[in-house]
Amino acid sequence: MDMQVIKQLVIHTDQNGAIVDPPRLPANASIEAIFRVVGDTEPSDKARHRRPSPRIAGQGGIFGDLIHPVSEAEDWDANH
Repeated sequence: MDMQVIKQLVIHTDQNGAIVDPPRLPANASIEAIFRVVGDTEPSDKARHRRPSPRIAGQGGIFGDLIHPVSEAEDWDANH
């Protein structure tokens, strides 16, 4: 099976997800396509409400002060 890349295309969809102006394809050919969503897209409800795996629930901990730095500002070269 000889596979050739013809051209990389950006395909646009309408508000229903239908392809707008589909590309012309070769006749009687098998086409393999990999679709990757690019640009500004609205995240799904599932992506907005992510939760950690139940397998790791309750296994983490916070030790120490998260607000104040460990070292003094004078110890860093960034002030020079």
